[in-house]
Formats: sequence, structure tokens, C-alpha cells
Amino acid sequence: MFDFKEMSETEREIMEVLWQSGSGQTLNGLLEYFSKERERSWKPQTLATFMSRLAEKGLVKWEQQGRARVYSPILSKSEYECEKAKTLLDKLYCGSLHSFVAALYDGDALSAGDIEELKKWLESK
Repeated sequence: MFDFKEMSETEREIMEVLWQSGSGQTLNGLLEYFSKERERSWKPQTLATFMSRLAEKGLVKWEQQGRARVYSPILSKSEYECEKAKTLLDKLYCGSLHSFVAALYDGDALSAGDIEELKKWLESK
């Protein structure tokens, strides 16, 4: 099982780019993207620090290609979000899906359509 680590907003923004790219990205490639597309003028050391933190959290890996490191995600976006949901369920509801759904239902957060969709999903499992 993955040891879930929460990401900062900036780390999430970087991961979104990695997830969308479909291939590894170099530090220079990421710097160029964020400069052009997001109007972020980070220094290379700033981005390198974010990448190190993501690697420490087990979210990215890198491989050396010539003089450049190529970064790629370890988990897909859906895998990360699934782990995040499991962690939230464990922290707030002691792993009880029933308690989670009850909290939503009691708070009127679930519509009749949501309940019907949930029933169908549960029946398919």
C-alpha cells in the first residue's frame, strides 16, 4: 500500500503537468512550460526543490539522461486520488464507508439521484 503524502498547492500544480504530459519532463522543460503557460518565473533551484520534495513523498521518480534529470510520476492521477480518498476515509470515519455516506446523507448532501447511483454502483460490486 502507498504511504499517502499530501501535496501542497504548488506540488499539485506540478503533478498535474506531469500527469497530463504522458511522458517524463526535464527541469528545463517544466521551467519553460510554467513560464509560458502559467506565467511563473521560477528559478531552477526553486523548481528543483519542489521536485525533490515530490520525490521524497514518493510521487515522482527521475532518471538521468545525459546532463538532465527526467521526472515522471510514480502514481497516475486516479491512483493518487484513490489513495487520498482512502486516507480521508480512514482519518475522518475510521475507514467506515457507512459512516461517510451517513454523514453526507444526514447533511442532505446526497440527492435522490445520487442515492440511486450509489445503489447501482454497490450492486455491481
